[in-house]
This record gives sequence, structure tokens and C-alpha cells, in this order.
Amino acid sequence: MCFVNCHLAAHLEAVNRRNADFDHIYRNMVFSRSSNLLNTAAAGVSTSAHMLRGTNAMGVSSEEAKPELSDADMVVFFGDFNYRLFGISYDEARDFVSQRCFDWLREKDQLRAEMKAGKVFQGMREAIIKFPPTYKFERHQAGLGGYDSGEKKRIPAWCDRIIYRDTRPAAVSDCNLDCPVVSSILQYDACMDVTDSDHKPVRCKFNVKISHADRSIRRKEFGDIMTSNEKIRSMLEESRYVPECNVSPDNMVLENQEASLLLITNRSTKDKAVYKITCDGQSVVKNDGEAPAYIPRGAFGFPRWLEVVPYIVLLSQNA
Repeated sequence: MCFVNCHLAAHLEAVNRRNADFDHIYRNMVFSRSSNLLNTAAAGVSTSAHMLRGTNAMGVSSEEAKPELSDADMVVFFGDFNYRLFGISYDEARDFVSQRCFDWLREKDQLRAEMKAGKVFQGMREAIIKFPPTYKFERHQAGLGGYDSGEKKRIPAWCDRIIYRDTRPAAVSDCNLDCPVVSSILQYDACMDVTDSDHKPVRCKFNVKISHADRSIRRKEFGDIMTSNEKIRSMLEESRYVPECNVSPDNMVLENQEASLLLITNRSTKDKAVYKITCDGQSVVKNDGEAPAYIPRGAFGFPRWLEVVPYIVLLSQNA
């Protein structure tokens, strides 16, 4: 999920500039990889914060390694979008607001018209507006009588909005693995009691459903595939085969942080072998007769004082 706060171009006539502002944000916003990405990747950790669209520093383009805004399952834009009411005078707008005729006013909303024409916030939606226009107010004046009454008499408008999209291809869709994020609006209104600004802030409460895989069903399906698919069974059988090899020594005791050599010999005359050294945990031998302490480790299991070089080895025949 991604929440984008933005302030688009101002003034009544700047509709195209506002549309261009949104387009620029949506097309150019990318996310930097975390500074510890390589460490977590080496540890075998995969998180949504580290999703990559292409290859990374370990052999891939850095440009393709940055996820874009369009990759998010849910995007919420909020802020002062500055879209105004058109084709209506100040006095007419004030009159409709006082009568709470918001349905008619929405027909004069620039953002509604631009979205309907497919020029901005494409594929996104907004809850029905049932609150008064949020701009422009005299500061520290409460109520609808606080609209701008100065020389410029700016026409009231819904400048402050919350627009969103999830993974639904249509207005109604069930939440499932093909459509993993489905949201609905529980509340969409303006905080009309706030008087410190010439805008009234808006708020939106979402109900978000996120699909997940049933692990028991997934295990069953996986088991059925493993037992019924001959090609996969054959591949698994091949992966179980390990060429004949010698490992010396087969037991290593490290004391006083001394260095030790481990010799692995591939005795096969035709097959290559790959070996990866991991550490399931660290046992500390005590001199008081108590059972040794077992300390599990993250990453490849290596404690900080232990360095294995290299920890992955490819051995050719008779090597």
C-alpha cells in the first residue's frame, strides 16, 4: 500500500497543469531500495519493502530494481489538489452550499469532470462527497459563514480530496489471490470545526480486505502436485543425488577464534557438485557441568565472530 500526499497547481484556469502534475507524480515516483537490502537478501529474507522489478547490484540494472507506484496493490492520493468549481458564480455557489445542494455542485466540479474524461487519476475512485466545499475560508471563523468574503471572493471548491484505487478490476469484486486487496469507504467527510487554515482538512476511513493463502490447502495442493506430476518427481529425484565426495574433517571444534580449513573433494568423474555451508546454531560448552547453551542465529546462522570464505562452492569433476 502506498499513500501519496501532494499539492497540485493552483488557480481556477490551471486544470491542465494539475492533470500534468498528477501524471508526473504517478509516472516518475519510484522507491529506493533499503540500505540493508543486500544483507537481507543474503540472509534469504524476502519482504514487500524489498520487491525488485529487475536485477540488482548482484548482476542486474539498478534502474529496474526500483518498484514504481503502479506496482502497489493499493494507492491513496490525498492533499490539496486545487480543482475548483466551474461555470458558477460566487453567490450561486454560496447559495447552493447554504442549502446543502451538493449533488448539483458536484456537477460543476473540475476534478469530477476530468476523471470522467479519463484525463487524471485514471483507474481510481472517490467516495461520494457529502460535505461542504473545503476552500476558501477566512481563518478563525467557524461555520459556513466563514467562506472568503474579501475582495477576490474566491468561489468555494472541493480542493482537498482523497482518491484511491485497489486491485479490483470492477466496482464490485471478491477478495481473492487474483484480486488481493479490496477496499470500501466507511467514512469520508471534512473537519469543518478546524479554523486555523483557509482550507478544511478531509478524512477518510477505509475498510480493507487483504487475501491470504490457506496454508493447509496450499500444502495439500503442493503434495498432490508432487505425487502426480511425473516431470516434477523426476526433477526432485535428480536434485536428491549428491556425487560421491570426501569431507575432512567431518567435525570441527573452534576455540580461541582460531582458523580452520575444511576440505571437500568431489570424487565423481562426470557430475559437478554445489555445497553451501550453513550454521544451524551455536553451542557453547560450559565448564560447570551444565548442558551447553544453544544460541540460534539468523542469516546463514554464522555468529559474528565466525567468517566462512567462501560459504558456497561449485566443485567440478575430480576437484
